[in-house]
Amino acid sequence: MLYELPAKHHYLTLDALFSFSLTGSSEKLYSYTDDEGLVPGINDTESFVRIIFLINSCQSNVSELSSIKANYIFYLDAEPVERPVVPHHFQLVFSPTIEEPIFTAWAAAVMRYLCACFFAPSIPAFDNHDISSVLLGTKSSLLSFNLVRGECVEQMRRPLSNIPQSNHLLAVLFTPPYWSASNEYFSLLNESIPSLDGGLVKGGCAFHPYKEQVLMILGD
Repeated sequence: MLYELPAKHHYLTLDALFSFSLTGSSEKLYSYTDDEGLVPGINDTESFVRIIFLINSCQSNVSELSSIKANYIFYLDAEPVERPVVPHHFQLVFSPTIEEPIFTAWAAAVMRYLCACFFAPSIPAFDNHDISSVLLGTKSSLLSFNLVRGECVEQMRRPLSNIPQSNHLLAVLFTPPYWSASNEYFSLLNESIPSLDGGLVKGGCAFHPYKEQVLMILGD
């Protein structure tokens, strides 16, 4: 049942990608490709699978999915689950926020923003190499995911100070389409990004269909 593909739903536009919602917290599988977008299951096409999302998956799925041709596999868990360390496999455990107080809302937000890193990069540019340098260099497969909202840098400083420091960190500022951040903005923002001394920080800009600015932080 896990691998059956229901009626096809393509998310090939920015608005459609960010309208994605997750119904129920039962075990599910989704995949993202540049050609097909974000779909339930794994589509039987030749499109390269950039990300596989496993929702509340049991541990036995690790061996089944380890041979699938995909960039990264993310386990999104409502509760902490001990998972074996497997290359390119990463775990995110639900942490409620004001904006995403329940698991389904949180998991949908994670999926939207991680997919948008590939779908809608902006300037300053970042690419798959930048994402790989962070994910493949992490000390742990258990990662933290945070969305920091604010109209300006000053509004982001306080919530950033509450985020644990990371050895490897991906920081992507999401803005409305065609909006660009100034160099001064990023200079101020970089002062507040919680990386450890000598840690690796990669980032840039991407688009989302909202008027607000959101900083996505993914790290170990």
